[in-house]
Parts: sequence; C-alpha cells; structure tokens
Amino acid sequence: MKNFKYTIGIGAFLVITGILFLYHKEDNTGGERLQEVYRTQNHETEDTKMETTDNSGELNAICSRIENRTIVESFSEAAKRTGDENADNIYEEWYGGAYIEGGKLIVCVTDESKISDFDEDIVQNVSVEFQKVTYSLNELHDFQDDIEKKYKKYYAEYQGTDTLEFEVVSSIAGIGLSHQGNKIVIDFVQVTPEKEKVFRRLFGDYEYIELNHVSDRNYDA
Repeated sequence: MKNFKYTIGIGAFLVITGILFLYHKEDNTGGERLQEVYRTQNHETEDTKMETTDNSGELNAICSRIENRTIVESFSEAAKRTGDENADNIYEEWYGGAYIEGGKLIVCVTDESKISDFDEDIVQNVSVEFQKVTYSLNELHDFQDDIEKKYKKYYAEYQGTDTLEFEVVSSIAGIGLSHQGNKIVIDFVQVTPEKEKVFRRLFGDYEYIELNHVSDRNYDA
C-alpha cells in the first residue's frame, strides 16, 4: 500500500486499502514533511463517511468480491516486481473504484460494456448501481503519486524561503483519492485566489484535482 495518503472510499473496506499507510524514514525536507502531514491527518470528509444502513454489511461483502475480481496484481506482487515498496494494487483498467451512497453500492467503471463481466449476484442486486467515470482507479493512483512527488520536490526547493510558493506548499494538509468524485482531493489551508493560482502553476491545472478548503491543519472533519 502507499505511504502518506488517505483514500475517500466506502468505509472500513476501502479505507484500509488507501488510508494510514506504513511510514518510513525519508529525508528531512519534503519527504519528512509529507510524512508529518499524514501522521496528523486522520479523517474522512463528508462524502467519505460510510452510511449506517440495514444492508451495509451486504454491500461491503459485495464490494470485497468486486475488488478481489478486479485486482490484476496485488500491491505486494507489484512491489516485488518493481522494487517499489510503496506500490499500489493494480486493477482492471476499466475499474474506477466504489462507494456507498443512499443505501446503495455505486461501482465506477470507465467502460460500461464491462458491466456484463460481473456475475449475476452483483449485477442483479437491487442495491448495486454502476456509474460511468472518466478515470480508472489505476490512473487516480498515478495522479496521486505524481502530486506527492511534486509536493516533496517543491517543499525541499522552497523550504526556508519567504515566497508564496512555500506558503502554498506548506498549506497542503492532506492528499486524498475520492472514489465518489473520481478525483484527487487536496486539503488546503485557507484557499485564496492567489494561492490557488500558484498551486495550479506548480501542480497542474487538471480537472481531476479538487481543492478542499480547511480552516487550519488540525481541523475536525
């Protein structure tokens, strides 16, 4: 599993796959700062909290079956193959994740023709719906990795400088993957138009990045 990130998913099952990753010793600049950001970040935003419904246990069980069937290579296998101890699970390219909303399990796919690949116990369950999304879960993991690498690079580059760039980088309080939004959510302390402009210049003006305003670094979700 990946270091330093939290996942916005469907509750305990998906949170375990993307939240509270193992920490390891890094340099005392960007890597150490990113480690500290996630050591203090232990929350889920409003759209991440699992609903308490009569069928939540069943939905979690279905989600578990779906994830097991869509994993092409586990994170441990990927780590062994690539030598990257922070490797993610690799999923079918059309799988976009899943989340619970309104007492239903929403399964995200980039290719609706793949819905027929699911067994009848999933497709015919009235509590399961499918949603067409733009990005696969593999792509979202790659986006998140890219943002984390840039964070460490810019923190090391601008650390100790009285610049807007360092103010922007040090304002990042969390980097999360939202299954529901099909995007990467950046918890950002006190967003202003000027800071957002600099953020977009540094990290890219991509539609898959959403800035989530928080009042301070240790806020309650």
